[in-house]
Amino acid sequence: MKSKIMPLITIGLLFSSMIFCSCKKDNNPTPNPDPDPELDTITVIDPAIEITWSTKASMPSSRYGGDAVVCNDKIYHIGGRSSQSIQKSNYVYDPVLNSWSTKAEMQVGTMNFALASIGDNIYAIGGDEFLSKNEIYNTISDTWTYGQAMPTPRQHIDCAVVDGKIYVIGGLTSWGNYTGVNEAYDPTTNTWETKAPMPTPRHNPAVVAYKDKIYVFGGSGSPADIWTYQNTVEVYDPATDTWASKQGLPTNRFNPFTAVIDDKIFVIGGSVESVMTSRVDVYYPETDSWEDATDLLNPLLFAGVVTYNNTIFVSGGCNSNWTAYSSNYQGVLK
Repeated sequence: MKSKIMPLITIGLLFSSMIFCSCKKDNNPTPNPDPDPELDTITVIDPAIEITWSTKASMPSSRYGGDAVVCNDKIYHIGGRSSQSIQKSNYVYDPVLNSWSTKAEMQVGTMNFALASIGDNIYAIGGDEFLSKNEIYNTISDTWTYGQAMPTPRQHIDCAVVDGKIYVIGGLTSWGNYTGVNEAYDPTTNTWETKAPMPTPRHNPAVVAYKDKIYVFGGSGSPADIWTYQNTVEVYDPATDTWASKQGLPTNRFNPFTAVIDDKIFVIGGSVESVMTSRVDVYYPETDSWEDATDLLNPLLFAGVVTYNNTIFVSGGCNSNWTAYSSNYQGVLK
């Protein structure tokens, strides 16, 4: 699908400018924590689902466009961009000690890629600029190697793991083309398989696994405009290689993040029609219904989000001026 490359929204301007960005290492990164550091803890009682958000130890440096994953009881925030350049960074957070440390860097710095963990390994797949690479980080040996490259080079993607396979869905294959391609990587055989494509092609969706199915929320793309926000929700069943439509998001949402706790999928942050949001919506897969939850402390784009011990952690991200943050938020359900 093709559309104009220079939309009249700030998001599009950022992506167009990334083609010309410098990828050299930022030698003097300055951590930029919470944009409103006085908001250390907040609890809002109005929403249906109450979350107590608080600030935890900040990342060593500010990042957006990287991603986060849990592996062996630690949270890894990998790659992304400082306010100056794309980075190879690999930071690990210990939720028990509330402290960060630095691990071996990626071999090739990137952002807007897919990140997944299986066993002791973390897989960083695709990313800017339209990469197919599949870097594998072993958390025990602190080393990186390469796996079989993804068949379709793309960026602004997300992924989910079901039955030991990584499903990378959607994304941009160029600055004028978005896709619904669905490719599955099997680490045991180091091979890829093409699966049924997503019915509604898009980039920058949130992708998450719940009870052996994969849910895709929001994103952007339409035949009229590649940057048109979507509220579309679709679910993929790897067992049958089929898709189904679900109740849409309450608002169109670009680049949201997801976290799963019990029977709930939390859809967090992102942008609503070009305006960054701190909104948190809660989806119930069993009833195909929505409720609202306590807002995140601040609006964020391109952050890393994980669930650990039924607690949500949100690290990094940026504001509407593309200033990168090192903030690290913890969300606890009441």
